[in-house]
Amino acid sequence: MNNFKIKAAVLSQSFIVMAIMVASTVLANIAQNFPEASLTAIQMVMTFGMVASFPATLLAGVLGNKINKKYLVLVALFLMMIGGLIPAFLNDQLIYIYASSLLIGAGQGTLMTTISNISTELFEGEERSQMYGLQTAFQNGGSVVMMMLAGMLARVQWSQAYLTFGIIIVTIIIVTIWLPAEKVAPEKTAADSGAPKAKVPGSIYFIGLLICLFCIGYSTFSLNASLYIASMNLGDPSTVALAMSLSTGAGVVGGFAFPKIFKVLNRFVLTLACAVTAGGYLLLVLFPSIAVVFLAAITAGIGFSLSVPLGIQAISETATPEQMSSSMGSYMAFTSVGAAASPLIINALAGLIPNADDGTVFLTSVVFLAILTVITIFWSIKTSTSKNVNQQNLAE
Repeated sequence: MNNFKIKAAVLSQSFIVMAIMVASTVLANIAQNFPEASLTAIQMVMTFGMVASFPATLLAGVLGNKINKKYLVLVALFLMMIGGLIPAFLNDQLIYIYASSLLIGAGQGTLMTTISNISTELFEGEERSQMYGLQTAFQNGGSVVMMMLAGMLARVQWSQAYLTFGIIIVTIIIVTIWLPAEKVAPEKTAADSGAPKAKVPGSIYFIGLLICLFCIGYSTFSLNASLYIASMNLGDPSTVALAMSLSTGAGVVGGFAFPKIFKVLNRFVLTLACAVTAGGYLLLVLFPSIAVVFLAAITAGIGFSLSVPLGIQAISETATPEQMSSSMGSYMAFTSVGAAASPLIINALAGLIPNADDGTVFLTSVVFLAILTVITIFWSIKTSTSKNVNQQNLAE
């Protein structure tokens, strides 16, 4: 029963960790409310969260070795809840929404790193791999619930979508009661005493870079879905919420399937993630319709749920206990950088294409992800034939 409570506490955090996606359901409404703002300025509502997430993931990785992780989790949850509720009451200036995103992002970055470290610390072997998959499933499942609720609330008024962040109160209660304050497996960190500070393995930085590039292409959907649906007259905020929910719902399936797919494909899981995501976006460019929007959402969700756990799995198998916390923080920082840089890079590249239309950003992402797919193929082949098993082999 105690183990069940610990898992429930960890998974309740995963359930709300992607709450920032609530903002994606009302980006078009925000654009209408602030007509003087540019496209990039509106997308920065999402991007500011990723910008704040970057230093938070690094700081959480460092503090994870010095401060009890339960307290880090509670701080992160309060940051997300307070930040998330701001636009529900203060929404007449874009700066308030930016401030909201910064607080949510800081909490999210701290939480993402700490959740992964907790799972790595408390679970081993097959159970650990299963927890990684369950975390991804709950992360996406939570996004489904929160975005559907946000879509319904936004029908009353777009700012009311942010009331969805009130769900975090439940997570705070569960974590306070069930997450242990002490380390359950102290023997794993016994070597820390008197040991020199371990550096993050170079292989972690490289896979982090690959995931960063994937997130640049992947984030196009969450950043543009609301604006695309509105410009094509395909629906309202509830339609956007459904599309985003389908994406995260597909991520639930991908999260549960990750352990089995990883056993078969190992490093090539990232290649599959890039190809599936690019394929969905290509269909959106070729056959623009609400049905294809939903299909692209599903492929994007599957791609994300397969790519991110790969890096976490790699860290758990290549990093030493002394390297674990800082390695996880560095890896999560790469995902934040990718998501934050996405609108800047994809929009800039899309601007180079003549006769641009509403689907140009998705076409740009298709090309970007196609190139990355080829790169991951060569990377997977090289690492699978490498003799340096301890550093580069991601699966036994």
